[in-house]
Amino acid sequence: MATNDKTIAVIGYGTIGESFSQLFVQKGYTVKVSDVRDDIDELIAATNARLEDGAGTIEKADSAQDAVKDAFLVQENGPETLEFKKQMVADVYEANPDIIYASSSSALLPTDIAAELDDAQAARVLIAHPFNPARLLPLVELVPGERTSKETMTACRDFYTEIGKTAVTLNKEIEGYIANRFQKRILDEAMFLLNEGIASPEDIDNAVKESIGIRWSVVGPLEAINQTTPNGFSHALEFLKPSFSAIPDIPAYDYTGSEAQAAAAKVEEAYGKGATQEAKDKRDKYLVRVAEALEGR
Repeated sequence: MATNDKTIAVIGYGTIGESFSQLFVQKGYTVKVSDVRDDIDELIAATNARLEDGAGTIEKADSAQDAVKDAFLVQENGPETLEFKKQMVADVYEANPDIIYASSSSALLPTDIAAELDDAQAARVLIAHPFNPARLLPLVELVPGERTSKETMTACRDFYTEIGKTAVTLNKEIEGYIANRFQKRILDEAMFLLNEGIASPEDIDNAVKESIGIRWSVVGPLEAINQTTPNGFSHALEFLKPSFSAIPDIPAYDYTGSEAQAAAAKVEEAYGKGATQEAKDKRDKYLVRVAEALEGR
């Protein structure tokens, strides 16, 4: 990665693309955005209006090829379909053979995305999966494909760390990576508790926010268990076995099925359908406070 190259292409200007663009430009990078949506000019203007004093401006490119031609990295945030990403990565490398292709996919594998590329191109393809909002939550999961080079992984880890992200590097690819595999299991259990009438959406959320949500922001699930007893992880497992063994497995939900939709209706009744700007601003304010409180942990 060229250390003097300060241009980043962002393909896809949805929630993740907009948040990444804001972060990149505020860290001093030139950001060129490509998206086919009709309101892209208005969306970019709205983001630019929210930028901190002294930041540059996000620019709109006429096409994905135009966005990537001078960039050292492309942060791709397009639809979560393998067909889209395989076509996009081919188009990107036709326009810029030297670029690093970082996909914000939530579950797809980089080996599959790069399947039709030559070895030199596949060596520069990886997953760089953030959590929303990407400009505030530190995590970015870096996932290599079978042909991704160590040089690419090291360069990307250095880059994301430089802009303030916590770059977690997987040794090999797996569907859902790390964080979304946790999120899926927690979501399935939350919907089960909701549909069984165990508790309301608000109380289920509070049970997480006021306990493991706080603890896991300081120590992760493995370190937390290791701290449960003075004798470490193996002894803690013995201690936990009776209570945890009494909890039966919950089958995964069909997220488009009737049970999942019943849970969705209850959640939307409690919180509304989607989030208002006021709710998102409140969320972001407290995320900043938590981050500041945990700095140096």
